[in-house]
Amino acid sequence: MERDEHREAQDLMPWFVSGRLEPAERARVQAHVDGCAECQADLRTEARLEAEVARLPLDVERGWADMRARLASEDAAPPARRPAVAAWAGWGVAAALAVTAGAAWIPQLKPQPEYHVLGEAPAASQAGNIVVVFLPDTTEQRMREALKASEARLADGPTAANGYVLRVAPEKRSAALAKLRANKAVVVAEPLGGS
Repeated sequence: MERDEHREAQDLMPWFVSGRLEPAERARVQAHVDGCAECQADLRTEARLEAEVARLPLDVERGWADMRARLASEDAAPPARRPAVAAWAGWGVAAALAVTAGAAWIPQLKPQPEYHVLGEAPAASQAGNIVVVFLPDTTEQRMREALKASEARLADGPTAANGYVLRVAPEKRSAALAKLRANKAVVVAEPLGGS
């Protein structure tokens, strides 16, 4: 109940400071503020804020008049100034296009490594040689631990049957299969391609 009173006092603080609360609400907020150090600090902050806002000039007509005068002075600017800006902008665009076109002709200095995403058909050298299926409730952390322990890299997956294709050095495939099959999170671990 005390927390609800505190929340209500916090929510009503701006109206409390400005004197816009009904007498019953004002009395409840005042009773809470009298016993709450946090709300007393908030009350001081709200009072300072209200004093600052009250000092602001609210001459709307003067604001509109100032804006109209600025717009009129911009319209009265010499016409020679605007085309010069447009001309410089045009030269800037032309220069940017020239740099972009020139960059297309620069030969690449070193070959870029081949990028392979999991959904893409792997290159022959990157093809997996083990398929593994984990228990449905296996966490990503346990999958990662199983892959590390078997020195396997993820090559593809998950497949439609929730299998993952792994890549292991050919000479380490038998050992990796044994480690994966011994892992309690693994349902199936089988070699792919060849024996």
